[in-house]
Amino acid sequence: MTQRVIVDADVGIDDALALFYLAAHDDIEIVAVGSVHGNIDAPRAALNALRVLERCGHEDVPVAQGASSPLNQPLHVTWRVHGADGLGNEGRKPPVGNITGETAAEQLVRMSAEAPGELDLLAIGPLTNLALAYLEDPG
Repeated sequence: MTQRVIVDADVGIDDALALFYLAAHDDIEIVAVGSVHGNIDAPRAALNALRVLERCGHEDVPVAQGASSPLNQPLHVTWRVHGADGLGNEGRKPPVGNITGETAAEQLVRMSAEAPGELDLLAIGPLTNLALAYLEDPG
């Protein structure tokens, strides 16, 4: 049986490796990715998710941009650790795909309503998108 996963991540080097790992398993289907602030800012994390998914041959996976800052504290990113682009400043070209028009929280709410009990959430960044999804739809 295939495990269907939504990944919520601040896609820097470590989360890129996690996406590569998931994509390499036939029994795991990445159904969506949401970006969040953390290793880098949310817009760059979303672009990195697109880059990694394209590299894995999963360019059909939707990527939604998520929360740009924490709910109750200032934003702190780890530019020094992951580089300004989040992937070690390797000068990667822009991804071919596009970020979806919904937020990562909206994506979580919509997809969980469409497939109740059928999806797993792998949240490997700050949990801000999950908090926003809960605020939008506590059910």
